[in-house]
Amino acid sequence: MTDKPLQNVLAWVVDDEMARVLCRTIEQLGGEAIPSTSLASARIMLPLLRVDVAVIDVLLTNGEGPELIRELHARYQKLPCVLISGMIAPIPGYEELECSFLMKPFDQQELATAILDAIEKADTMPPRAGDE
Repeated sequence: MTDKPLQNVLAWVVDDEMARVLCRTIEQLGGEAIPSTSLASARIMLPLLRVDVAVIDVLLTNGEGPELIRELHARYQKLPCVLISGMIAPIPGYEELECSFLMKPFDQQELATAILDAIEKADTMPPRAGDE
């Protein structure tokens, strides 16, 4: 993997505790990132999105990540998503979300791999959400 594996990738990071840290990590990996720190702020941004991938924590202030992923896929069907979690047990219904999964703690390489896998799962790089 190159030292800038996320070059030309714009990620939307939704995590109430680590959004800014994850955004900095994505930027160090060559990508760009937009943070949201709660489900409420994420919902405000939803209609304005123009991103390549969403990185979303399972547990958010005022809600849950899987709920947001369902809303995203209802609006932007092919938007690749990475669901991140510190929980040990599998998330019920995870498979139906059609996203990559990343267990905390993880390192930069694991984050880059999960993002690239999510984009690859979407078959080809989709138009940015909102451009469809």
